[in-house]
Amino acid sequence: MPLELLELRGAVSLTSVPGVGARTAGRLVAFFGSESEALRALAWCRVSLVEEAVGRAAAVRMVHGLYRLAYGSWPRDVAASDEAWELFLAARRVVEERAVTRPGRDVISCYLPSPSPGSSERRSELLRAYAEAVKLVPAVDEAVRAAGDLDWPRPIKPPKLKRLLVVVGDRDAYERARRDLSGYLDVAYAEDPGDVEAVAEGRDDVVVYDPYQVYRGPYATVAELTVEEVAPEAVVEQFRANWRVLKSLSTFIDTVGAEGAARLASLYGLELDPSDLERLKWLARVLEGGDVAEAVDAEYARLRRAFARLDAVLDDVEAWVNEVLREELERLEVRIPASKLLEVLASLQRGEPPSIELPEELYEVFTRVAEEAERRIVDELELEADEAELVRGVVPRAPAYPLALDRRPVAELRALLASKLGSRRLHVLRTIAERARGLRSVMDALVQLVAVLDAGRACHQLEARGLASYAHLVADALGVGFREALEAALLERMVRGDASVQRVSYIVGRVPAEPNPTRGERVVLLTGANSGGKTTLLKTIAQVVLMAQSGLPVFAREAWVAPFDRVYFLSKPQGEVGAGALEQMVRTLARIATSEGRRLVLVDELEAATEAGAAARLLAGFIEYLAAQEDVVAVVVTHLASEVLAALPEAVRGSVRVDGIEAVGLDDNYNLIVDRNPHYYVLARSTPELVVKKLAKTAKRRGEKQFYERLLSLLSGSASPRGS
Repeated sequence: MPLELLELRGAVSLTSVPGVGARTAGRLVAFFGSESEALRALAWCRVSLVEEAVGRAAAVRMVHGLYRLAYGSWPRDVAASDEAWELFLAARRVVEERAVTRPGRDVISCYLPSPSPGSSERRSELLRAYAEAVKLVPAVDEAVRAAGDLDWPRPIKPPKLKRLLVVVGDRDAYERARRDLSGYLDVAYAEDPGDVEAVAEGRDDVVVYDPYQVYRGPYATVAELTVEEVAPEAVVEQFRANWRVLKSLSTFIDTVGAEGAARLASLYGLELDPSDLERLKWLARVLEGGDVAEAVDAEYARLRRAFARLDAVLDDVEAWVNEVLREELERLEVRIPASKLLEVLASLQRGEPPSIELPEELYEVFTRVAEEAERRIVDELELEADEAELVRGVVPRAPAYPLALDRRPVAELRALLASKLGSRRLHVLRTIAERARGLRSVMDALVQLVAVLDAGRACHQLEARGLASYAHLVADALGVGFREALEAALLERMVRGDASVQRVSYIVGRVPAEPNPTRGERVVLLTGANSGGKTTLLKTIAQVVLMAQSGLPVFAREAWVAPFDRVYFLSKPQGEVGAGALEQMVRTLARIATSEGRRLVLVDELEAATEAGAAARLLAGFIEYLAAQEDVVAVVVTHLASEVLAALPEAVRGSVRVDGIEAVGLDDNYNLIVDRNPHYYVLARSTPELVVKKLAKTAKRRGEKQFYERLLSLLSGSASPRGS
């Protein structure tokens, strides 16, 4: 079970993906570092990363292009009308919003309608496997929630270092280094060890490739020509820049355990070694906050602190020195007249020799304070003996006030600390890079695993609450059937506690649904009460089919779907309808009726586009055309069912089923009581009399009440009898 959501068969290059031109391909390669990495990001549905490279619209277009390449059809060809597409997006959004990570939401966003039942089944396997994951590792739900901050690992361009690698006396090694390492640092060749200094002249950061230990110069040596040895920063940077990803993964591993994470990976066909996962946790601790943690190497931490705090410590010590000297000079006031002391202080401040001979005690004070200040610098910066030597003389012994530290020796100390820090940093980064060897692919795979688990968890959450199930995809049938289904918006209302929401069951066409009281009719006229749920039923049918064909669970207890090449949803005309709108509607009907492939056609009260008599004849002509085609299933909502049936040829009329959603009365609050489950083979009334009855019961003014009662008597007298 591969974790790639989109199949790349035949995609030998980015430009072979429909919708990807040379310019877009170039931007992807620049962002991801290579064409293969860009293709993998697409196949793994890292949509939000692709979006950063080319924008949202282009990223979505590329995902759709991969569907076209893999399955032979654009997703928008399957959801063949704008209304059908919007209904699918609304249903999918219900699942997306239950994912807790951005990668999980990205994975769900790559579930798109396909006409192939096999491809839909394969994609749904990834989601359905979550149920097995819970049995395998019960803590997986907690682990995914704990990793909620997870994001995709960002592609990091390897840094070009100022370091020089000198290869001594080995031409083959030099050529190999130029080929494999010149992207990270400069490479030079020295004929023999004595030439290294000349080759490296003017360069501060130099390493020498010396596997036989013949070089005796001042530069560091390496015995291997690997990135981990000569440019460990390039390896560490991949993880340092993604330390938040590491942190989320570490939390995930902590929750399920390394062995548990490996078992989960095996469920999806991944082989992850628990020891690699432990190394990944170690790496997360090492790079906490995006830098090397102090606990990794005490000497490196000491040097970093010393170098970073050098100026601040000197400033603090200088302030301390002058504070102590001020106190000592005030103490000496008892030995020296105040006027003389002020004169001495003034001369010291100007840097002039004192006007009177100073007592020996004063010189002792300056010496003692200077020695204590230098000890403070050494202690505060945790300096070692050779570094402490360079602090001598930083605090002048000669009397002066205020006293300024001599910063000239500090430059030498700073240079020494920088040199030591650079060497130690290289040593630490080599250690990290070596231990992180091979972990980039482990990190990528684990992120993908958590993303798919998150997507599966979102679906499982709906399943566990009895709100969704995976449809039975039936290749050798034609139609759709479901038990106790919900339209997406109604599902959310039910979740929020709306007790008035009613599930519906329905069948159209020939599918192995159970129970099935129908005779497999492919074309249905749906009739019934105003606000009774006819439009909602059409939306539910569309969402069940499109969700099933995407591989996502459908919002029903059980469903059977024979996949369609195209799903059309035509909503009722809104507002004022003119001749142009009627012309457009007829053109749309013609396009649907004459298109090819297996089609599901859902039509909602198109009679509003023209007068009733003409509308009935238009619908009859459309239905006659559809009924004659063996690969079409249609449900048409209309209040003109009797007129449409009358306009149909007798041979066609017998193959068209009429179903009805019936209103049975008003409740105590005068709200319409409707059984939203359609009754098969029933021509249901639209029940305008119930609406008028409600108005008559609730009218406040006597005149209005009399008007409604008169309308009610007329409607009751002219109500159409129930047909069959």
